[in-house]
Amino acid sequence: MKKYFHFPLLLLLPSVIFAQTFQASIQPVDSAAAITITLQSSANCSGKISNVTITLAIPVSAGSRPQIDKVDNSANPLISYTIYNATNQSIGGTMHYIYTILGTGDVVPTASLLQFSANTATVIARVNFKSFPAIFSQVKMVNLPNGGTDINPNAFFGLSLDGADIVNESAMFYSLPSISSIANDGNGYSGISYVQTIQAIETPPAKFIGLSAVANNGNGKISWQMENESSNTDHYEIERSLNSIDFTKIITVGAKNNGNSSNSYDTTDFNLSTISSAGLFYYRIKEIDKNGKIIYSETRKIRLTGKALAILAYPNPINHFVNLTIDIEEDASGMLTIYDAAGKKIQLMQLQLLKGANTKKINMANLAAGSYLLQLTTPKENKVIRIIKLTN
Repeated sequence: MKKYFHFPLLLLLPSVIFAQTFQASIQPVDSAAAITITLQSSANCSGKISNVTITLAIPVSAGSRPQIDKVDNSANPLISYTIYNATNQSIGGTMHYIYTILGTGDVVPTASLLQFSANTATVIARVNFKSFPAIFSQVKMVNLPNGGTDINPNAFFGLSLDGADIVNESAMFYSLPSISSIANDGNGYSGISYVQTIQAIETPPAKFIGLSAVANNGNGKISWQMENESSNTDHYEIERSLNSIDFTKIITVGAKNNGNSSNSYDTTDFNLSTISSAGLFYYRIKEIDKNGKIIYSETRKIRLTGKALAILAYPNPINHFVNLTIDIEEDASGMLTIYDAAGKKIQLMQLQLLKGANTKKINMANLAAGSYLLQLTTPKENKVIRIIKLTN
């Protein structure tokens, strides 16, 4: 039996028999907890949407019932939407949260006609979910048998154009390749049909809005602030580097998961002077979600000394090449001199250094095995480090 709308209609034009029929589909919005609803006509036509019913379903396995923040009708400003959180229902043996969205359109003579091209998607609504609690789930647009239960009578897809119901009852939904999948059972309002997103929708990713690393009595204090944190945020890994390139995890901090989307954290890296004599340390934070996705913070550094110049060589000992990380507080020209164990000057090279961390690769393949001193001279400071070469 045809399912009729269960809500008051605005002023309707006289019913018209349409040769074309309409289907609906659903797709997620990139990087947002949102989906869009699209219509597709079987033929070119124009008209004014007088009523539309959209029923969404999300498996309860998604967690606490996600809340719809709003239905954005900017794609079709003539439609006004009302949102209802309907009673949960079982679909295919799986319990789902059900949402009914009722839309009424402006069909007065002065309203603009909507133009539909055959087999071309036209967006009629964007459904935005709140960012907390986190959402990570596929979403269905559904038609349930006889419109749902007596408790939830509007669980179906309905569409009126200029007052006439024009849903393709035998195939209410269409799929978008690699975006959605369909199940049309052909029984119209007496059966179950749906279109489902292939990928899950999810809340905006957590975002680092602050990170600091400061020396404190020979220790490193690392602090950071998060935005868009949700129950999907699992933990943080603090990573340290001595050369600004190779980072190693040193500390794990669990996410607070306290219901706030903004949180602050801090931790301490102890006894830095026992780790590296260069006195220079780089830190970054890795945020890891429960679904395995990660984001990185920017990098911050700590100097244990007040010197304006720091230099680190790696690997050491070496076979052929040595990498130098040179950290300087302002742009400068530097001179690198290599001496052998007897103090003889072996090699001299000019270096242009930019403020911050600089990485230089030095070829020592033609030098004999042994001990060498590398001296870096800038207008303000000199630094000397020892290198051991293992092979010719």
